Amino acid sequence: MPHFDYDLAVIGIGRVGLPLALIFADKGLRVLGIDRDTHIVESIRQGKMPFFETGCQELLDRGVSIDTDYDLAQCGRAEKVIITVGTPFMEHIEMNLGHINHVLADVIPQLQRGQTIVLRSTVAVGTTEFVQKRIEAERGWKTGEDYFLAFAPERILEGKALEEMSSIPQVIGTAEEGSFQTAANLFLKITGEVFPATFRGAELVKLFCNTGRYVYFGLVNYFFMVANSFGEDIYELLNLTNHHYPRPIFYGPGFTAGPCLRKDFAMISELFPQSDLFTATWRVNESMPKVIVEKILSVQSIYGCKVAVLGFTFKKDSDDVRDSLVPKLVRYLLKEVPREIAIAEPNLSIGDPLDCTYQIFSNQSVETAIEDSNVIVIANAHTAFQRNWESLKQRIQPGTLIVDIWNMTQQGRMFYRQG
Repeated sequence: MPHFDYDLAVIGIGRVGLPLALIFADKGLRVLGIDRDTHIVESIRQGKMPFFETGCQELLDRGVSIDTDYDLAQCGRAEKVIITVGTPFMEHIEMNLGHINHVLADVIPQLQRGQTIVLRSTVAVGTTEFVQKRIEAERGWKTGEDYFLAFAPERILEGKALEEMSSIPQVIGTAEEGSFQTAANLFLKITGEVFPATFRGAELVKLFCNTGRYVYFGLVNYFFMVANSFGEDIYELLNLTNHHYPRPIFYGPGFTAGPCLRKDFAMISELFPQSDLFTATWRVNESMPKVIVEKILSVQSIYGCKVAVLGFTFKKDSDDVRDSLVPKLVRYLLKEVPREIAIAEPNLSIGDPLDCTYQIFSNQSVETAIEDSNVIVIANAHTAFQRNWESLKQRIQPGTLIVDIWNMTQQGRMFYRQG
């Protein structure tokens, strides 16, 4: 049996991998985090989180630590290796295996007998079998004898990683019992339940979780579009629908995006082309910025006006701008030639550049953004907007059009004039 310097190596210490590495380190494991992003590695070496994730900075502050490295070849020093690299989609409906292939090219030659490889990236069905075939082809090893292989999907919400990794049962997909046992022994250190599945079953569990939420959000967004077409406000109708009704509609409309929900449906659609429901949902969710702008224009022109857009990240209380639909909203607004668009994202630093493709904006304070604005679009469900609205509205000039996509102001309407 080879000697290992680490109990675990996590390849890809971004928003999924870094909280995972820290929670294992907090349980006493010797953990190595590997990433080629110099900003991430240097931040961790300085004891600072490179992004916001609830509770993680507190772990670092009280001495929980992981070693870091840029070199993927260092994975051979760990008994278990978890791969959490990104899995983007290509321009067409086709999974991009580029990141995984890149990792495998460096990792496979360094593998030692007895190591466990756990794939945790969100992948299309059949990807873990592809990894298995590559290892067998390049090393001549048999799974369950020479090494162990599992697919263990993460199903956490960004911002609640530490909480949900401990509370959500871990599904573990394997092809034989030895791999299940070694992966289960690892994850039982952080969660109370593990469940066996096949490779493909575990891959589908992850895709079902994300795609199910995407479709549900798409349904509510579609309700908004239907209500809008009949001149009704969706929040007024939802209040009537849900009042003392035992089977309420739990969510309201909004921008549904991000690096998971916005693409994961396509990992099913690529291999299961009958899934018209998923692609129809995609069209609904992606069209929300355009529908919002069209509704604004039906109320008033924004030509020569100042428009404030509050929020820029892809979800509530996050500092993650990846795959946000707010830049798309801004691009539609720009086509109407407003005098100014002021963007305020309270989860980023004032002055940070905000890239909308057509133009790069400088992040402003909320107070500066709303000053003298003719239209204010509340584009995110940030807690700060709801908590501070009473003080903020004192700064808004009467008659300003408020577009409250998430009902942050609790007016029960998406479009209204400031009194």
